Amino acid sequence: MTIQQIRQFVAVARTGSILKASGELYISHQALGRSLHGFEEELGAPLLEKTLGGMGLTKLGQKILPIAEAMQKSYDDYVNLILALINMDLETFGISLEHKLLSQIIPADLTTLPGVLSVKLDIAGGRKECIAAIAGGRADLGIVYRGGDIAGLEYIPIVSGPPVVLMSRDHLLARKASLRTPDLRWAAQIWPPSLNNDTASAYLAACIVEGFYPYIALETQDFDLITRSILTRNLVHIAPSIVVQESLPRGIVTRPLIHEALQLEAGFLVNPASKKKPLIRSYIKAVVSYHG
Repeated sequence: MTIQQIRQFVAVARTGSILKASGELYISHQALGRSLHGFEEELGAPLLEKTLGGMGLTKLGQKILPIAEAMQKSYDDYVNLILALINMDLETFGISLEHKLLSQIIPADLTTLPGVLSVKLDIAGGRKECIAAIAGGRADLGIVYRGGDIAGLEYIPIVSGPPVVLMSRDHLLARKASLRTPDLRWAAQIWPPSLNNDTASAYLAACIVEGFYPYIALETQDFDLITRSILTRNLVHIAPSIVVQESLPRGIVTRPLIHEALQLEAGFLVNPASKKKPLIRSYIKAVVSYHG
């Protein structure tokens, strides 16, 4: 049993959702689910159960929750006391994310190391905003999709992979196990402005070869708006499989997009001057090595 598992259990119990809790904790659904499963196995009994609205507490979970909350508070109190006593300078820096999904790239154990490192993740909502945050000193690093203007910053690749298509479970295309470019001929699409680069050009070229121009109904970085548009307006959204969680919002499914030329990549944006700092350099190396 670890304090991280205690925090995770309390967060899921409070939000009633693994989706919301993973967003707050900056951890993927897969990692959060595995951690909670290990926590329950260690205790020898289930604490959480699926409900129509998300996740609920079992009877045992209801009894353990106040104890877990007290343990979390005590731990935080003692950590704060220790830090105050030794007058430790906590190293902090910020990461600006072009898109909410990109938070999944950062491993959970590289967001906070108590007493050593604190990383602030901020959803910029677009490439320009992300670059502005770095240029203005509000962020030390950025994470963006590959391509487009980087305004003199250095781009360092982290992960790459094929795309998937997000859609409503009731969408006609959801009947297929996988999709090809012609399948999207009549599908209204949400296209992130950040992908208006080499990736977008490759996709556009493939559509034209198939005899049509893609119908882009909406361009946005707002994942909540993307979710609502998929569910209510029957739109589809192309996203990197590398950053899409297995547990998506209720009613949304993914299908692989079979496209030989289309590989999506995400990486760090860093000011060359900031990269010289030992902490920033080590952090970049750790995240890149994690995805190895």
